[in-house]
Amino acid sequence: MEGLEIIKSFTPSDGIQNLFIEIGTINGRGGVRNLELVKEIAMSIHSDPRLNLRGVTGFEGAVPNISRTKDGENLVAEFCRRIVNAAQLSFEYKSDYKFIISAGGSAYFDIVAAELNKFNQDKILLLRSGGYVTHDNKYYEDIYPFKSSSDGFLPAIEIWAQVISKPEDGFGVLNLGKRDVGSDLHNPIPILRFSKSITEFSGEIEKLNDQHAFLKSSGNFKNADLIGLGISHPCTTFDKWRLIPLVNSNYDVVDCIHTFF
Repeated sequence: MEGLEIIKSFTPSDGIQNLFIEIGTINGRGGVRNLELVKEIAMSIHSDPRLNLRGVTGFEGAVPNISRTKDGENLVAEFCRRIVNAAQLSFEYKSDYKFIISAGGSAYFDIVAAELNKFNQDKILLLRSGGYVTHDNKYYEDIYPFKSSSDGFLPAIEIWAQVISKPEDGFGVLNLGKRDVGSDLHNPIPILRFSKSITEFSGEIEKLNDQHAFLKSSGNFKNADLIGLGISHPCTTFDKWRLIPLVNSNYDVVDCIHTFF
């Protein structure tokens, strides 16, 4: 029932606002850089009857230049320890609700869970792991902790586009572009082809225009074929679709998912 408690507590009651203290990192996004300020902020919140201190939070994905190397993992762990230190400094000034300690955790959820759980007060440990919904074919796939496991995550999102022109051997134009798929980290990755049936397919999307993708492939494809594309970093693809078809293993549409951005 803890999830219900969180939802309830996020809703202002009688004009009282619930606040978190966010911990930041140098050259990262927002948040407190100097932990000496945390206690001062917590005391100020506690002294104002209009405010509740619900916990501390941070986003380890903003730690600059991180990758799934030992050095990168150490940077993430160090940042999470800063969140724990902030929790220790502010805990005595919390509201009557259970204290929440939270970080992102889509790519480094193993480190986030291990480090934040070292805060040994009564708490809710909340991971904000958006990537778990679909996983992907590149960004999270390359850095999540169980990449080599036989029980690894499987991508659950694909974008399908049609070959609308094949003016040269090995080169085709797809009716898909930046308006349809995120490309902030990598271009989409060709993985499947449908002509008379679905088969595995490999190639490269060299570049994207607003509404067209440039496909290079030594594989067999022709005009009107459908190309299934894996994506990298799902966040910037979801916002381009207000309605996402949900399919079964036979690609029958069984439901639709609404998105809200």
